[in-house]
Amino acid sequence: MYSFVLQGVDTYYPFFAEVMLSATWNLELADAYGDVLAENAQVQRTVTKANSPVSYMFGPGADTHRSAFGGRNYEYYSEDSFLAGKFAARECSAAAQKGLVTLLKHCALNEQETARQGANGSGSNTTYCSWANEQTLREIYMRPWEIYAKEAKITVNYYEKTDDGYEMAETEMSGARALMTSYNRIGAVWSGASEIISGILCEECGFTGTSYTDAGGTIDGYMNTDFGLHTLGTDVCLLPNQSPEKTLQSCLRDKDSDTTIYCLQQAAHRRLYNLVNGNAVDGMAPGSEMVQGTAPWKIALNTVTGIVVVLELVGAAAIFLKWRKKLKKKNKTD
Repeated sequence: MYSFVLQGVDTYYPFFAEVMLSATWNLELADAYGDVLAENAQVQRTVTKANSPVSYMFGPGADTHRSAFGGRNYEYYSEDSFLAGKFAARECSAAAQKGLVTLLKHCALNEQETARQGANGSGSNTTYCSWANEQTLREIYMRPWEIYAKEAKITVNYYEKTDDGYEMAETEMSGARALMTSYNRIGAVWSGASEIISGILCEECGFTGTSYTDAGGTIDGYMNTDFGLHTLGTDVCLLPNQSPEKTLQSCLRDKDSDTTIYCLQQAAHRRLYNLVNGNAVDGMAPGSEMVQGTAPWKIALNTVTGIVVVLELVGAAAIFLKWRKKLKKKNKTD
């Protein structure tokens, strides 16, 4: 079971796990599942009075059930990669239709919990390596992400500029907005720097979304996000170990080379593409400009509040002075 947590309040919305969803063989239910997740993401703005809704969800998961005792089976759809891909594409499409970006994880071959982040969870270089020949990789373990990249679609309505002003238009876009790589190596190379991202998914399957690491990138460890950026397999680093700043730049060796700048520009492009096509900018009309500042109604409210506070202080001071004057007069009379 998943819990959708609203920030700032003790509110949890439980959802059944992906393995239960795929067991229904009901793709329409996957549509409804993604739709409700996106609706709950919008609730963040209303319930917590936040400036924006939840824009990203670290899920669902599409790795393969290799054993009934797999530690992440509840997060993953099925032992059938075709079924997993179909459900992932439909759930993520429905969520993306309402602006929620889903990070389909953990790409790829995240098949065990033991040594997942190094020996005993130490994050050392002893993390396990997943070995598979090309046929096995393509037919089973990468199949869910292939289907996700090719079949996840959303329909976007927008205003198109014409000679007479603007008119409503419609276009189809990819609903495969993002993915999360895994901790393990694929062969001898960490997944976030592997050819499965830039080669199979991007070049062959047409994936144009953002690639996130799982939490904890480094500079010198096996999970080398500097290497991942330069192989175009990593765009965003979650919670890098090298710095309290949650940025990919904090994991880079050379921040000034032309190659690094180019790769950062590509990563920023994909990241911002998700932002402007997500729920964070819902309600913006053609010609709108995003300006950071305080809304006019808030300025007016703060001004009125300030005036009221000043008047209350003046009134309190007047009452105090009047009371003090009476007290002095009484003392003289006595």
